[in-house]
Amino acid sequence: VAPSLKMMTKAEEKILKEKGIGPFSQFEFEIINDKMYVIKNKSLEQSIKSGAEVIAINNIKTSELIAEYYTLFTSDGYNKTFKRKRMSTLFPFFYSNENGIQDNLFFSFKQNDTLQTVYIKRKKTEQPKMKNGVQMSVISHEQNSINKKDKSTYGYNEITKTNNRNLKFIDKNKSIALMKIKHFDIGNPKRFYEESFSTMQLNKTKTLIIDLRNNPGGTLNEIANLYSYISDSNFAFIDPYQVTSKTALIEKTPFNKSPLIAKILMTPFYAPVAFFKVHKGDDGRYYSSNSNSKPKPINQKAFRGKVYVMINGGTFSAASIISSNLKGSKRATFVGEETGGAYNGTVAGIMPTIKLPHSKIKVTIGLMVVTPYYKTDLEGRGIFPDKEITPAIADYI
Repeated sequence: VAPSLKMMTKAEEKILKEKGIGPFSQFEFEIINDKMYVIKNKSLEQSIKSGAEVIAINNIKTSELIAEYYTLFTSDGYNKTFKRKRMSTLFPFFYSNENGIQDNLFFSFKQNDTLQTVYIKRKKTEQPKMKNGVQMSVISHEQNSINKKDKSTYGYNEITKTNNRNLKFIDKNKSIALMKIKHFDIGNPKRFYEESFSTMQLNKTKTLIIDLRNNPGGTLNEIANLYSYISDSNFAFIDPYQVTSKTALIEKTPFNKSPLIAKILMTPFYAPVAFFKVHKGDDGRYYSSNSNSKPKPINQKAFRGKVYVMINGGTFSAASIISSNLKGSKRATFVGEETGGAYNGTVAGIMPTIKLPHSKIKVTIGLMVVTPYYKTDLEGRGIFPDKEITPAIADYI
């Protein structure tokens, strides 16, 4: 559910961008035990160190704000990890929705038992240097090594200067690999996995650690592709999608938000296929078949070694579905916290947004139940770690 916010025009967005980075965006926060801490300080006020607690914002206690904002969204079931992780990223959104976009804020910090109030205003972004009238980008040697193909493959983010997907070896012999995936949607995942698992095969890597912490999900095809590289036998990845009726996928097509001409051209091809894919099951419910519900062989370059998966409350949606299958098949050892996404699947697929007629509040509704092949009898909970590790503020620092 999203509030009826006023959408900015392109001109308004340009003006805001030219004014610089807002006060919230100059920090990275983490909510721990209903308290807000600074994890990274990117502001000009360098006296604020990592680990400083945010006591108040504009003289309003953050504890009161957090308690209020927790009532504005739900967890995926009954787990206790998701809302804390989500609040760490959603807090600025909720505050801005309630108070408007702010150009400056008074933050009250507590560090080393000392209270300090700091005025944080918008920070101008650094402009590229000019040489003979041409803009010159200032980038480090490491960033300079990322060419156009790498940006496509790894999903390189120009703003954060980080990759969406990354593979690195953490020992000299390259026997232990760490694969970090922030989101299952950006860049060219097919090329990345082919390249990564070929490299591990070439180096005879024995252990693979997959970091899915704070991964909110993404596309089903990507996680099914990744699973083909780490499954130890032929597999069916998910069950057929459960839908509400024979025509459920036609009434709200994927082209609803497309330009009119695209909708007119594509719908006649899409509608018959969507209609005939849906069948009624023995339980009286309707199901839609899909390629990922059919048995598939593992990839020729499939990893044969030991697999560890790092998870937390931010592991959600598609990141939870692949975790469910790795947990159920006993293919991986899980480390961290219970996932925010449920073990038994998610409501997603086609996601039309409906605007309520009077309040203008927007509600996004998933039309498919996406269920992993492996399931648990414990309803409403996520994937539990085999080795539980709950980070404290000192670990973040």
